[in-house]
Amino acid sequence: MKNEPLEVVDSSGLLDADWAEINRWRQVLLNTGLDGLAVTIDALSDRDAPQSGRILMALFPNMVREIVRDELASRGISQQDLLDAIRELESPARDQ
Repeated sequence: MKNEPLEVVDSSGLLDADWAEINRWRQVLLNTGLDGLAVTIDALSDRDAPQSGRILMALFPNMVREIVRDELASRGISQQDLLDAIRELESPARDQ
């Protein structure tokens, strides 16, 4: 898969439907280039943001992490703030 366009780096979170979409993205890239792929990615993001996120994370995990980290920092949210919020949401006391 080394020479495959849009190489999947981390497939651990992908569903069967995601693989079908990745194969579609590969075809779009081969047939219409980066501009066509950008339109296809935007359309999926509008239609199914979670699926789009899973696929982008599988293809470009480091880039997605950096983008999320930068966006959170621009809003004044640190990694520790986010971890604290997650712990609070997972707290058993919250269920009572």
